[in-house]
Amino acid sequence: MNYVVVSPIRPNGEYNVQSWKYTVVKAGSQSSWGTDTLEEALKVAKSYGLPVRMSHECVVCGEGYPEPFMVHNHVWKAAGLGRGRAHIGCFQEQLGRPLVLEDFKPDVPINEVFWFAVELGAAGTPES
Repeated sequence: MNYVVVSPIRPNGEYNVQSWKYTVVKAGSQSSWGTDTLEEALKVAKSYGLPVRMSHECVVCGEGYPEPFMVHNHVWKAAGLGRGRAHIGCFQEQLGRPLVLEDFKPDVPINEVFWFAVELGAAGTPES
């Protein structure tokens, strides 16, 4: 995987994009560069001469806006992916199996929807 990832950093979860900072990371590298604007980040990223991906793109298919989820580190590593995000379906395909509840990190707010779905499924559906 030879590409560069540009990731936004939202201070305190701020939604105002003018307050965001950006990090640039070459895939597989432990080094990163911080910038104050997206324009600066893209200049740094393009200086590598490699494809540039925004962190909101799936690292498997390259399509945008994967749903957020967090799995345990050993599960992510088992899928053979580097840093970034992936669609659930793309991740499961890379992993070679469906995700199970134990794969997700507990007590992580973005994972609550998966916990809820499993509990709802375990409870069954109302009879009609």
